[in-house]
Amino acid sequence: MSWRYTGDMPATYPAYIDQATGQTLVAEPGGVYDIARAEGVEGIPSRPDGPWERVKATGSSDKGKE
Repeated sequence: MSWRYTGDMPATYPAYIDQATGQTLVAEPGGVYDIARAEGVEGIPSRPDGPWERVKATGSSDKGKE
């Protein structure tokens, strides 16, 4: 599942991984990320707290539909 960061300032989330890079999640305003918990981290939500919104996945058959 993808998430858009809606914060005004960049933010670093050391307990989470940006799955596209395999690195610590560093969120930029407006950026869309596939997020995973960092290895060995337990007991936290599947996405960071804060200004995030779910992004609807769109396949080729979904283009232009909202």
